[in-house]
Amino acid sequence: MTTIRVPDSAIPSTGELSVYSPEYKTAVSALFEKTISLLDQYEERVARDNLMATILRIISASKMEDHPEVVAVAEHVKNICEATTSGKVIPGKRTAEAIRTAMLQLSFGLQKDNLVLEPSLIENLKSILRDAKSDDKDYLILKKLHVLLIEDDEFAQMQISKNIGNSINLEVCSNVDDASTTLKVKRFDAVLCNIELSDKKVLDFISNFSRSLPIVAISGSEDPKLVQIVGKAGARDYIVKNDSGIKWVSRSLHKVTNEWTRKTRISDDQKLLMTSSVRKILKVLMGGVQLRQQIHSRVEFDSNSINSLKDHEKTLKSLINAGYIIKQPTQLKLACPACKSINIMINYLCQNCKASNFTRGDVLEHNKCGHSDLENNFRQDNKLVCPKCRKELKLIGVDYFRVISALKCKECQNIFTIPEISYDCSQCGNSGFSLSDGRWNQMYNYEINGEKLDQIKQNIVSLSPIEEYLRQKGYEIGLDEIISFESQSFGPFDLVAENRTNLILASLIGSEIENALARLIDLDNAGKHTQQKVIKYAILFTDPTEIARNLIDKFGIIPIIIENENEMLSRFKENFKE
Repeated sequence: MTTIRVPDSAIPSTGELSVYSPEYKTAVSALFEKTISLLDQYEERVARDNLMATILRIISASKMEDHPEVVAVAEHVKNICEATTSGKVIPGKRTAEAIRTAMLQLSFGLQKDNLVLEPSLIENLKSILRDAKSDDKDYLILKKLHVLLIEDDEFAQMQISKNIGNSINLEVCSNVDDASTTLKVKRFDAVLCNIELSDKKVLDFISNFSRSLPIVAISGSEDPKLVQIVGKAGARDYIVKNDSGIKWVSRSLHKVTNEWTRKTRISDDQKLLMTSSVRKILKVLMGGVQLRQQIHSRVEFDSNSINSLKDHEKTLKSLINAGYIIKQPTQLKLACPACKSINIMINYLCQNCKASNFTRGDVLEHNKCGHSDLENNFRQDNKLVCPKCRKELKLIGVDYFRVISALKCKECQNIFTIPEISYDCSQCGNSGFSLSDGRWNQMYNYEINGEKLDQIKQNIVSLSPIEEYLRQKGYEIGLDEIISFESQSFGPFDLVAENRTNLILASLIGSEIENALARLIDLDNAGKHTQQKVIKYAILFTDPTEIARNLIDKFGIIPIIIENENEMLSRFKENFKE
């Protein structure tokens, strides 16, 4: 057994003052008990959040009464809680039991005024963090990698070599000039390249070679601007030179190399699914609705989000050619012969004088004199009298015939059953053209090809379960929306949900470093320009890169890592905060 509180004289004997005040013992003992009870539900997000809050209270109380031995242990537990929130540590029985053991021993020592811990306890807590997501089981090793390291710092070279394990064969160059020469004569699976803030030469190297093999940048700087610049140049990941970053190197190199190999094998049809306009259209269609063409001055659809897309007709054509959506003809629409617009007005005219001024009614025809007119003009009192020959009409079929629903022109008195039709174009002003003069445009419906649905789902995710959940809670929902504050725009965000007090922003974060970082920075910046409470979510289907993980922690973004689409809603509910 090892005593953590160093000076033995501080441990009271009988009759001496207690090391811990009664108030401290009461308050912190209750917190220890709460911590231990929360560990029973450690795999639940809510319990872990409450655990973190309780540990912080233990640390605060211990610092106020100057009990560094308690703080030292609680700080290790806090670090584990933070790592669990960020995804570095997977919540499990081993972690829960290590924390429980620590809390029980702290509680026992507190009551005895003699804090004695097992020698292995602190080491056990440290090992949880040290082993966090660093073992080979956390990423797929397809082969031993041949990697070129560009680094002039010998100590950094040594640390990297020591931490990459035996799955990577490392070759070192001290500068990009030597590296460029080496790459011309040797083949490598990836490049690990050091870069600093003002190193334009290295940035040019990344731009030149990132098209031919995956490059991971490593730097002592955590500046998000440098990360964005490096990502824009083509780097696949960005690692900070610190203890956790160095341990991430091997995982990062395998991850980006596997991703690089996968992308070089995908077809042009799969690449189409990565286009932003394509993703927006497919998200709309994945809700199970058809997309219908509408009649306007140009062809539009029953979706504002799709009409806002530039060249959406071209995008739809690409999706049809790739077989992702099906185009079904619905009906023909008459179009202007001059401008081809289908936004036209119909004119109904008298066949005789071409006036559009007539009334409708039943028409009677007197058999004897042949006079015909609207029935109202035959009526005198309660009788039918021919206005021409003044004979009374008594028997239908004998004295007269009835023609139902005819028209009478008020201008020329012509009677007819079918009016003449002409058309005016509301778009260009072309008027008076006939049916035979017009053009015919086919209208279509568009829907997801069921045979391609599984393939689409592997690349595009619909957030409709989350959308419906938030809508039921009274939120107004927007998808793929840009939001603006004080003339500044942010986004687009995959989901924007708003009520009277809260603004929820959610973005899908992929493996492309430039796009991922831009989305994370947008989430952070948007939260700084509104008086509402902003809750930010990053939704990931794979573990984030190291720099993405660091920014998620730094910006207070809630990460939701989802293994498959079916668990999307349950994962979101676990992490949902109001």
